[in-house]
This record gives sequence, C-alpha cells and structure tokens, in this order.
Amino acid sequence: MAVEPDGAGVRNVNLYGAVPDDGALERLLGRCLSAVMLQTLEAYDGVAEAPGVPTKADMKTKRDLVCLVDDEGQVRVADRSDSPGMVRGGARRGGLPRKVKVRSLFERPFAAVRAECGTVVDELRSSLEQPAGTVWTHTHTPAKGGSKMMFGANVMAKTMGEVERDALKRMLPEYYTHLQAHPGTLLPRFLFAITLSCTSAGQIISDTYCVMHNVICSPRPVLEVYDLKGSNHGRTAGHELPAPFIDSPVLIRLDNDVRGARLVRHRDTDTLLAQLERDSAWLRDHSIIDYSLLVGRRPADGEAGCAGVLDTGVEGDDALVYYVGIIDVLQPYTGLRRFETALKGFVTANEDGISVIPPDRYHARFLASHAPLLGPVPEAASDDAPGPAPPPEPSPAQ
Repeated sequence: MAVEPDGAGVRNVNLYGAVPDDGALERLLGRCLSAVMLQTLEAYDGVAEAPGVPTKADMKTKRDLVCLVDDEGQVRVADRSDSPGMVRGGARRGGLPRKVKVRSLFERPFAAVRAECGTVVDELRSSLEQPAGTVWTHTHTPAKGGSKMMFGANVMAKTMGEVERDALKRMLPEYYTHLQAHPGTLLPRFLFAITLSCTSAGQIISDTYCVMHNVICSPRPVLEVYDLKGSNHGRTAGHELPAPFIDSPVLIRLDNDVRGARLVRHRDTDTLLAQLERDSAWLRDHSIIDYSLLVGRRPADGEAGCAGVLDTGVEGDDALVYYVGIIDVLQPYTGLRRFETALKGFVTANEDGISVIPPDRYHARFLASHAPLLGPVPEAASDDAPGPAPPPEPSPAQ
C-alpha cells in the first residue's frame, strides 16, 4: 500500500518537530539540490532504454558537478571538469559561497528506481520545473544522530552518515528488485543521493543527502501522527510539530501512547498486513533494525479518495484517510549496535523493550506489535471509526 501524493497543493509535513533553520545558506543549498535533481532527471529519466537491474558497474556511476551562484543567488549547474576557471573561490556578500561542489551518487541505479516510482517522480518533476522552483524547509532532527533535513515538493532530503550511505549502496540493487516485484511496498521511495560541499564563513560544509518521497503529503491538516517501532523503553509522548509546517501543532505519538487502539481500518487489511510482513522480512534479511511504522490520519471531508492513500471506504463525516509507510530503514545491525543491545539490556533489565535488538527479533516484534493495530472497515460505518487517541500521560522519568 504505497502512499502517493495527493496532487497540487499538498502540505509536505515535517515530522521531526525541530526549530526551522531557514538561513541564507540553507536556502541556497536547497536551490542547489533542486537544480541538480532537475538536471539529473533530464539526463537519465525518460530514455528509450530501460535502466534494468543495477549491476556492480552501475553502482559506480556518479557525476561531479558544480553549482555556480550569481550575485542574485541564482544557481546554474555545470560539469565540474568544464568549469574550473568560471569561479575562483571567494564569497558573495553575506559570506555565501559562489560555488557549491556536487557529487550525484549511484546515478544509474537511482534512474532504475525512479522508473518504478511513477506519480512520485512526475509530481516532483512538475514542482522542480515551476518558475518559482521548489521551496525547501530546513530543520535539524532532535534525534541522536542530529541529521539535517529538507522538506520540499513531495519529498524530503535527510543527511546520511557513512554507515547509512554504505547500507544504501549495498541494498540498492535488491531494493530495486523488491520495488519492481511489489509496487505497493511500504518501504521509502529512494530517489537520489547527492553530496553538497562548500565553504561558508570559513567553515567547510559537506553533507550527503538521501532524497526520498515523504510519506505524509496531505492537501489538508493531518490530525494524528504515530511513529511506532514495537519497543516500549522511552517510547512515550512525542513532540509537537511547529506551527510553520501545518495549521495547528500535532503531537507525534509513540508506541506507549497507542493503548490498544486500532489505528488503521481498511477494506483490505489482509493485503496491508501481507505487505508489511514482506517489507519487514526484507529489512530483516538485510540486517536492518530501528525502523518505524509511520501512520498519519485525517478526516476525508467527503472527498472521493486520494490516489494511493488508504481510506476507510466509509461515507460520512467520520471517514478517515490514512498515510502509512515504513521509515528510517538505513540502520544496519553493526558491531557497535550489538554492544548497544547488551549495554541497554543490562541497564534497563528489559532487552525485549529496547529499540536496538538483532534483526530477526526486531522483525518478529515489529509484526507482533503492529498487526493488532490494523483492522477491517467496521460494518457499522462511522460509529466504529477510530477517533483521536486520548492525550498521552506525562512521560515517566527515564
């Protein structure tokens, strides 16, 4: 049950609740990212020859580019080998760089993946081609890794560390095969991996962004959001989304806030559960842990339905639209994570309740925890439709 965007005018919801960081440099990097994505789409997508299953040689495909920035802040993308003398360092007024070095990674594999993503890519291209361009919102996630995030059009871009980048590279060929075999997968739609490097205010900045489809792209405010791992240690009461991203703040609820409620009611629950099992088994087989099931809910408001989005099928004011996907799927179970399992299990005396456990146990717990949350459409129409969960109780001291 892949979640697709609803069309023009969607709200690309920032789920991470951090204070927006919309400085001049961040806006410039967003424009560079947009320019590189559009040029890459034009260079690789829509070619007569289908990319096919990525090979080892394909995994080495990359391009070294440069974004040249004029005095008005407009960005032009050029091949780095063709532009060594175009800009000789320095900075524009305000300390912003005149050029941003770019490396677009795994280009042929990503072209193959995008060929399977249909509407997601079409709407992204449409947004990038608009005269005003894509408007990006920037945040830093409060999670342990402190990743930088950008939200724009129907996508999000999140910085990757070396471990995540290596995991993505390792999985991409089989990820393409899985996506091709299961168009309704709940896994993220990975679209690009792009490194942006520059010098600003005397500091060298270099980040690799993974660009993917954002699960929650809604034409109307989303009332509830759940981020569910299946663990219980420290999984109580999330944080509110800041007002700039949606009409009113929404509390992100975690596992301990669900309290047995059925979060999703859909006509074809068996199909949804089967896809959840296939996707989580695929992650298990690739030694991935710490992923979450993301669920968003909002009223259908009498609309006929949204392309690719789950809906209750119940007519009336209580009908709900659901956004469902698996997120954060680039965390392999490394030696360091094994040590974390042992340490946290000892400290909490609750190894089964912590997030970091071996992939096979994580997979089993993930399914056992989430299957009861997915139920069929109630026969009694709207009377049994799930309503807003009660406010979470204060978190106990950890």
